[in-house]
Amino acid sequence: MANEAGSQKYDENGNPIEPNDGQGGSGGDGDDSGGDSGGERQFPESVVKKLREENANRRKQQRDLEKQIEDLQAKVAQVDVDEYFQLKEKKEELDQQKMIDKGEFEKLRAKMQQDYEKELETQKSEVEKLSQSNKELEQELHNTMISNSIQAAASAEKCHSPQLVELAVMREAEVRVDEETGKRQIVVLDSDGEPRLHHKTGKQMTIAERVQEMKDDPQYAPLFEGGRYGGGSQGGYNSRVQGNPFDKTSPHYNLTKAGQLLREQPEVAKRLAKEAGFDLSAYQTYNT
Repeated sequence: MANEAGSQKYDENGNPIEPNDGQGGSGGDGDDSGGDSGGERQFPESVVKKLREENANRRKQQRDLEKQIEDLQAKVAQVDVDEYFQLKEKKEELDQQKMIDKGEFEKLRAKMQQDYEKELETQKSEVEKLSQSNKELEQELHNTMISNSIQAAASAEKCHSPQLVELAVMREAEVRVDEETGKRQIVVLDSDGEPRLHHKTGKQMTIAERVQEMKDDPQYAPLFEGGRYGGGSQGGYNSRVQGNPFDKTSPHYNLTKAGQLLREQPEVAKRLAKEAGFDLSAYQTYNT
């Protein structure tokens, strides 16, 4: 029976898009021959279910982060420094009068200066901590937004190696905040750190468009359903000559070759991945 799960589309935030009338699954006779020819692949139902669960978890994580930021900003807004100093000043006036009556003015002045400096340092430290926490939550939220968008686009393009696609695109994307509206937008960057423009529309490239571009690129095509690996390997893989495609610090780092090697020579791939400190667990989950 044909697997219809691959027809599900998702938007850039990982939300499922309901199909229009007349659209449906990609029926037809299934072929479970499972050959290594590199032809089209269908997602197993277990994989689709896991992807949906992960997308749901990612969306919940994003909502939680946004709520944390709102709570933190509300907490900062509630810090009324003026009211604190007004109450503190009233108490000090009473203490000041008592010390003046006892002829201890110099001692009073020194104490006031010491207390003021101590309180100023405490307030400064608290503001710095709140500011740092806000920055960390913002960065975590931005990373989650980008990851969710990549996963949704990879799913829509029937990518069977979403982890590798995410590794590649995460390095090219960032979230920018409009200073006037406060709206966050994911931007795909070029090699100079400037927003990339789509060659057809002339508008800023989206994550979905970047993933589509990768699907049409011979270098990344094997990561998607329907992509083919050229020629296969001849004999054993010589890492001394061909390098370790899993090693991010090496000039031989290549996600396409890594995926190809994992399909054709899994034992060699596992060894090289371990040497490079590359975690294959997530990738293998999508290919069970």
